[in-house]
Amino acid sequence: MTTKPTRSRAKRQGTVIGLGASAGGLESLGRLLSSLPQGFPAPVLVVLHLDPNHRSHAVALLQRRTRLRVRVAQAGIRPRAGTVYIAPPDRHLLLDGGLLRLSRSTRVNYSRPSIDRLFASIAADRGPAAIVAVLSGAGSDGTEGVQAVKVRGGLAIAEDPATAVFSGMPTAAVRTGLLDAVLPLAQIPAFLLRAVSQRVTVSEKQWLRMLALLQARTGTRFGKYRSSTLQRRLHQRLAARGCRTMAAYLAVLEAEPAEVDRLQAAFLIKVSAFARDGSAWSTLARAVAPLAKRPGVVRAWSAGCATGEEAYTLALTLARLLGSGPKAPWKVFGTDLDEGALRVARAGRYSDDQVRGVSRSDLAEHFVRKGESWQVAPALRAHVVFGKNDLLHDPPLPNMDVLACRNVLIYFTPEEKHRTLHRLGTALVP
Repeated sequence: MTTKPTRSRAKRQGTVIGLGASAGGLESLGRLLSSLPQGFPAPVLVVLHLDPNHRSHAVALLQRRTRLRVRVAQAGIRPRAGTVYIAPPDRHLLLDGGLLRLSRSTRVNYSRPSIDRLFASIAADRGPAAIVAVLSGAGSDGTEGVQAVKVRGGLAIAEDPATAVFSGMPTAAVRTGLLDAVLPLAQIPAFLLRAVSQRVTVSEKQWLRMLALLQARTGTRFGKYRSSTLQRRLHQRLAARGCRTMAAYLAVLEAEPAEVDRLQAAFLIKVSAFARDGSAWSTLARAVAPLAKRPGVVRAWSAGCATGEEAYTLALTLARLLGSGPKAPWKVFGTDLDEGALRVARAGRYSDDQVRGVSRSDLAEHFVRKGESWQVAPALRAHVVFGKNDLLHDPPLPNMDVLACRNVLIYFTPEEKHRTLHRLGTALVP
């Protein structure tokens, strides 16, 4: 395939930048904003950990440093390109339906405003068009937000802890293993500009070479995936590595096996949620009710489980029907191609935003509060097994009573979609 030079897909979909820093990182933020051009083609939403008991001069201080317009965020505003919106003290700043929203809901990581809340809201609102950066700051705020952004296909970076005034937040973000880049502060402005406006041409020969490198390294064949989806995520990796041409990026892929792994992870779809489309899950619960009267173990498969929410929703459905004790006769198998997503699923730890679809009764019975997160309780977790499986090429899991496969087939070509549906059909018992 040959693509014409086009602007990054993220820009077309309305890229929004999220930045997070502590009050001590104000100087770092000022240096970053001072290097962005006046015509910067995306809005910038910022959370600073400011003392709510003191009047903030952050807007005035930052306005002196940058050619962008700086203002305090106000609810109901649609953010504009070339403008920086600062969360007011003691208010969470969120992006919801394309509009700014302010909230005084519970503190997150002892903070209000919370970087995690901002990043997660940008991820939910913009998906692959979300770009976030964790800057200098103490603590770990921003870490769960990074995970939310990567789950939805966005870009996440952090300031190099070695250059940060306070290294706690960047270090915590680095430990997730999900970041697209870790950069000295001086390099972040150029990265952001590339990410929102870079033009790249990919020839058919280069595209096929990239697919061959992926298959040789990971065993995954992406030739049957819709190319438009892969192109968008390829542009993200070029921006992350600072490559201005596809030839330069191919050189990186050939020299660094780890970058091939990162590209595979970028190509794989990781969007998931608990009880998404509640009516569908209610219908499923009624349909599986007769299985309670059948002898033997009920086997359920979440095919393309991403970070585990769908698999655990299946588990909750079966636990309500058959119990969750050690001898409860059911098992859920969650499979995906992305090892990074599977690590999140196996850990079974989710933020307040992520468990929003879980009922209060299920949350109380099957989850344990751990700091600012919710952990899947051991009794439920013991019934769920996660593993790697390629729906396009690996044999289906056998003898399944229930099968859930959502948000996956839409990324396959029509021919592969039909073949995959046939294979999934053979996984089910008559």
